[in-house]
Amino acid sequence: MLRIPFLQPGCMPIGLDIGTSSIKMLQLASRGGNLSVVASGRYDLPVDIPIVGADRQALLTEGCRKLIESCPFHGHRVISILPVADMQYQNIRMPQMPPDERRQAVQWEVSDRLGFGQTEAQIEHLHAGEVRQGDDVRDEIILMAASADAVRDHVSMLTAAGLQPAAIDAVPVALARCFARSLRRESDHQVVRVFVDVGLTCSKVLIMRGPRVAFFKIIDIGGAKLNAAVAEHLDMSNEDVVEMRRRAMNSNGEDQTVGEPLFGSTRRENVERAMFDSVRPILGDLAKEIGLCLRYFAVTFRGSRPDEIHLTGGEAHEPQLAKVLTERLELDVKPADPLANVDLSDSSIAIERRGTLPEWSTAMGLALRGLNSRVQRGAA
Repeated sequence: MLRIPFLQPGCMPIGLDIGTSSIKMLQLASRGGNLSVVASGRYDLPVDIPIVGADRQALLTEGCRKLIESCPFHGHRVISILPVADMQYQNIRMPQMPPDERRQAVQWEVSDRLGFGQTEAQIEHLHAGEVRQGDDVRDEIILMAASADAVRDHVSMLTAAGLQPAAIDAVPVALARCFARSLRRESDHQVVRVFVDVGLTCSKVLIMRGPRVAFFKIIDIGGAKLNAAVAEHLDMSNEDVVEMRRRAMNSNGEDQTVGEPLFGSTRRENVERAMFDSVRPILGDLAKEIGLCLRYFAVTFRGSRPDEIHLTGGEAHEPQLAKVLTERLELDVKPADPLANVDLSDSSIAIERRGTLPEWSTAMGLALRGLNSRVQRGAA
């Protein structure tokens, strides 16, 4: 989308992931072919912050400014993404054509299908692959578009925080870039991998075939629905439920400190059972939607069935998530490790627990932009 020249060799630009509930910044350095985290920071947003509006923009500006001032980042140049609410995604099929012609055709398709005028939107696309439709072979295209106003507001917020926007990326490309770096053999280019990024307001399903983004969809199920279900079931405030579920996810199955009133002996077991009863139907709905995505991919590309699903996002460690998805989809489900083989030894970095790593996937993908990417975008 927005393209501005990158930094000179040295420390890479900062990956800036502005989510619904937090802001994360991550900066990498490449030394002798090895990656290390040189700085990172996280800023949690208030539970009751509006999803859109001037108040949110002000809080985002404040959060970005505090992170850049308090963490040892090198420079202020950032690669960021637009909030999910500001982006539109859609899959279409088009006749096969050269990349330059396809880009022009995509502009017309976005204007027609998504209601943007040709000068009112920032538009990109991904070439997901070839699809046989009857006797014809067509291209499967993932459209990505945002209004020019949304892009301008985002850039204004970044500059107000003292940051220098180097580029604005898209979520599926950032996630794919994060995990494509593990593809080292030619045979890896045919492997199908599935990533489910579960956030506060929604979940994102990304299917990769080798380094290519083959499928991407947003599902309107996330942590907010889980919070609401638990709050109603236990007659608790949303703020208390958010804290309770955060502690449950951060514990990662470990015992809580003895004497804590909410997680002690029988009381803890009762609360865990009540939480499970509350969220299970919603997680079942999520599993159903993911299953439909897998079926669409299998029918469209006639590819091999994946063996496992990798979880990313802030809700990846919801205690019942992997269990329910495994039962419903009959696939192994496990948290992803976006920082595998990355040096995390610097004492100044703000990634305190290995269990929190899945939520850094998007920031990692953004921070990697500028290296020779293995992600096949398919866009001109």
